[in-house]
Amino acid sequence: MAHWKLWDFFCFLTEPQNLVGKPIQLEVDNLGVEFGLTKKHCSNDLETSVLLRCLHVLESKLHRKFFVTHVKRCSNKMAILVDNLSRESTTTDKVKLQLKNLTVQTPKGHLVQWLENPLINWDLPLLLCTDVDKLLK
Repeated sequence: MAHWKLWDFFCFLTEPQNLVGKPIQLEVDNLGVEFGLTKKHCSNDLETSVLLRCLHVLESKLHRKFFVTHVKRCSNKMAILVDNLSRESTTTDKVKLQLKNLTVQTPKGHLVQWLENPLINWDLPLLLCTDVDKLLK
């Protein structure tokens, strides 16, 4: 499975009302994922293809177009922070201190269930839409 920073999904599934009607810029450090977002699938990687489909269905649900930019790994402050947060071994107290003023939003619902048992589930995009619908009410 391509290395995904799954918290990219969290804003779609915790505060979708803040995304409706706004351009959505996704930054990825994986060229395969960037290419897959353009093609809407990732050859020979079904897990990534499911997640790509989730993004495209959510894009439609929120009536927004996602724009993807490739950012080289650890090429700027944000990329370094995200890279450090992607592993427990590099999530130091110093890294956590950089997050002290952020409001933490914890996702609930189908993504969390899927993360507990990440099997190929082509229904996941529609399940995530039901979660978004509940939050948009």
